[in-house]
Amino acid sequence: EGLSEVFPGTPTGRFLSKPVMHEMMRELGATEEDPEQYDALYNAVADVMTSSVFRQVFGDDAVIALCPPDPERLRDNPEQELKKSLLAFGTSSSAGPISRFARMVMRKDVRNAETAGLDMTRIRLDDNEVLYGYDDRGIIVLAYDPERIVSAVQRKNSWKNLRHSQPFMATDAFWNEEGQGHVYARSYLNAKFLQELVSAFAQQKVQNMAKAAVKELAGVKSIGGLIVETQGELRLRMKGMKGKRDPESLPEKARPEKALSADENLAFPLLQAKTLLHYRLAHFDKAFFRNVLASAETEQQYSELEKTVQDKAGFSLDKFLEAVGPRAGISVHEIVNAGMFPLPKTVAALQVQDRKAAGRALEKLRDTLKKQGLASEHQEKVQGHTLYYWTIMPVEVTHLAVVLTDTMLYIANGESQLRALLEGKQEPETLAEQIRELGETAGACVAAANSGAFLVRPERLAVQLAPVVDWLTEMMAANGTGSGRKIQEEVLTLMRSFDFIAACSDVTETHVRGEVIFKTLPAGNQGKK
Repeated sequence: EGLSEVFPGTPTGRFLSKPVMHEMMRELGATEEDPEQYDALYNAVADVMTSSVFRQVFGDDAVIALCPPDPERLRDNPEQELKKSLLAFGTSSSAGPISRFARMVMRKDVRNAETAGLDMTRIRLDDNEVLYGYDDRGIIVLAYDPERIVSAVQRKNSWKNLRHSQPFMATDAFWNEEGQGHVYARSYLNAKFLQELVSAFAQQKVQNMAKAAVKELAGVKSIGGLIVETQGELRLRMKGMKGKRDPESLPEKARPEKALSADENLAFPLLQAKTLLHYRLAHFDKAFFRNVLASAETEQQYSELEKTVQDKAGFSLDKFLEAVGPRAGISVHEIVNAGMFPLPKTVAALQVQDRKAAGRALEKLRDTLKKQGLASEHQEKVQGHTLYYWTIMPVEVTHLAVVLTDTMLYIANGESQLRALLEGKQEPETLAEQIRELGETAGACVAAANSGAFLVRPERLAVQLAPVVDWLTEMMAANGTGSGRKIQEEVLTLMRSFDFIAACSDVTETHVRGEVIFKTLPAGNQGKK
């Protein structure tokens, strides 16, 4: 709804424009055909989105629906059955039959056809593909399978349709939560049909990824989506409604909201006013690592990682992951010059489940570093806790620092970060002050999320990355591998246009909720922070 007019003028629209992409592709060594292929894709999307004929017939909105496919046909020919399960419809602002639209746009073989008493238009796209259209009192309906149109009309007339189902009504209520703002798109997904769809695909990698997504949404009956712009923020919102289940029957890992009820909230020690990047999650365990390594060889990769940790750090990764989690987080607060190269000032935090096991892992790490003889160990007491740090180079940002408390394990590059964290443990009021500039919506999203949260400050990051980019550009030019200057300039320009990108997810007994928020800066303010 209106996205086609807005997008080309946005920073992302400029980044994806043909002139800019052509220059970046040339720096990457693209062939003559590559820009032409990009132009063809760009034009295909733009032509549909901006077509005056398309708008004349469909008005300002269009809807794409994927109906439940036939299970047997889906197993035999998934691609063909998915195509035949599609419906497209919208409100027509054009008087006259759909055949007129077909002749204007497609200029193909167009004929009248009757199916189950409905007068349709049969449009031959090529020798093997036919599209059917139907005008239902100003609603234009298109489908590859005419039976889909017949079924849709019958459901509409019988009132036994999606709009009157309980899951859809719950999604409709979610859509209406936004009283103000411009809505670009809405979506609805039947989670049960999604699971059935996943089982039909044989590609192992796709199936593994899809199964992981389905597992994350266990118990969810329906999922509603919304893209809306409010108060200068573009928000991508999602809410999944769960069926009634006994929460005590769920495994501990399936109840992240309970895991987050501990006294220490990772947002407090990890979020600061100057934070550039922040990420935390409530399911940090061995399964998380296997998902990160997702492939057919996951077990082998995990075994190799386990061996590497044992050899280099001196402790078992398996036992360590059993001792920590499920909550974990990491933040980057600054990028500093380490002398020969820049380094990010980083702090990581892990919830501790087994204090003794985590302590044993720390002792084995200390023994390993002592035997290697590459770093000198230092200790100091801070607020009753022992702060360990190892000096590798004189610059502090190169120092490995670790603190183990009864409930948390903190790791940083630079002892002053952990010293400040322990001495000035932040209270909720302080945290609220530090994230106030994110605004009420994004601030609450990042600080209060009980399942996962992400924050990046692209404009601030671009300012601190600029010297790093110049350094890399000069190195690449000196090595004769091409500078890549145009790509770096355009990426930094795009980053300078965004104040922040925030994301969060929450899980409760009744629903799952997720959101991504983009906040751009006015053109005159970009690069000034």
